[in-house]
Amino acid sequence: MSETASAINFVNLILQAQITIDADTGKPWLIAAGNTADDWDDTTPDKLRAMAADARQQLDQIEALAARYEAITAIQELVDKHHIRLMEMPRAEFGDLGERLCGWYGVLDGDRVLVFPDEQDPVERLKLARFFIDHAAAKA
Repeated sequence: MSETASAINFVNLILQAQITIDADTGKPWLIAAGNTADDWDDTTPDKLRAMAADARQQLDQIEALAARYEAITAIQELVDKHHIRLMEMPRAEFGDLGERLCGWYGVLDGDRVLVFPDEQDPVERLKLARFFIDHAAAKA
């Protein structure tokens, strides 16, 4: 599978919050920092909740990144285990089926081959690869 550096996602998450007591007035302060630990600033509970909601979205992105990595490595292990050649092609090369075709499994030049659109999500690709391989095994 040809995963390039430009296709790999990067997610950065830093969120810190603290209630501190002003040494001069004795009043509590709610402060928070995001992105870097150096940008501590006064905040309100509503702003902090909004920051937490943004952080939850970033956590979802981090989980998706883990699933993407897992799929990229698992599909390679799967094709290696079953001695299948994995190919990627631009959707345009699939002809009239290009927009509807999610993948293809068959024999090409004597080799078992899985062919997928090159921009396909790795998690979707892994599900399809497992389906194709399981279906072929059931027919054998």
